[in-house]
Amino acid sequence: MLDLFLESGIDVLIGIDPVEGTHTDTPVLKRKIGDRICLWGGVSGSNTVEIGDEAAVRTAVASAIETLGPNGFILSPVDNVRIDEPKAWRNIDVFLDEWKLRRGS
Repeated sequence: MLDLFLESGIDVLIGIDPVEGTHTDTPVLKRKIGDRICLWGGVSGSNTVEIGDEAAVRTAVASAIETLGPNGFILSPVDNVRIDEPKAWRNIDVFLDEWKLRRGS
């Protein structure tokens, strides 16, 4: 499908989920299309941010940035965070903290 995405002329591929994605090989995505199509996602919202621990969130953010970034990449939880519980809110803070540590500015 990556070749079809390239041929289509799309600007952004949204929903790059390394946990719940179907055959999501992030290094292959970046290598094959990442210089021509923006990649958006990188962290599982439901499995990592909603129910993971702090270490899992930090590892996922670091891995996403290292594998899919730094250019042509929008870091976000895929699809989103839907659970309104203290753990999820804490993990959102951890997500943002790790992003700030690694964003390079």
